[in-house]
Amino acid sequence: KQNIKHNFFYYLINKRPFQPSNELLLKFYAYFKQANVGPCQGTRPSVFRVVERAKYDAWYLFFISLFEI
Repeated sequence: KQNIKHNFFYYLINKRPFQPSNELLLKFYAYFKQANVGPCQGTRPSVFRVVERAKYDAWYLFFISLFEI
C-alpha cells in the first residue's frame, strides 16, 4: 500500500503532463503529511529555510482548516 502511494505522488510530481502551481503542490504535500503522520508536529523552521517553512505552514494550515466550521 505504501508503494502505491509513493508511485502516485512520484508520478504526480515528476511525470505530470501539466505544471501545477506551487500552491497546489503544497496542498498535495499537506494532504500527504496529514494522511501519513497526522497533526502538524515539531517547531516551525527558520525563516532562512524557505522550502521547509512553506511545507510546514501548508501542513499546519491544513490541520487548522479541519476544525473550521
